[in-house]
Amino acid sequence: MKQLESLGSFTSLDGYTLVAVSDQFLDFGLVIFYGDEEVYFNPSCLSGDVYGYDYFSDSEECVPWSPDRWGLVLEEDHRPLLEKLIFSSEDQNC
Repeated sequence: MKQLESLGSFTSLDGYTLVAVSDQFLDFGLVIFYGDEEVYFNPSCLSGDVYGYDYFSDSEECVPWSPDRWGLVLEEDHRPLLEKLIFSSEDQNC
């Protein structure tokens, strides 16, 4: 298995830690911990079309996100990600 690079993380008030990871492929992965326990892992669930880069319309340049930017985005998106991937996983095959 390839070594995954941690790109940034966010820990919610209720104890979930979301970590964006990369295996240097097209999309980005997500690991979710509750305390010390890994409760979710998917190596490519964060689309590279939405996550990971800032694109500038006046040029073809794209800039990779910093760890701080990843943390901010995970903070903004953590509730819908948790609800879809963790809290509804008993009802669905995610």
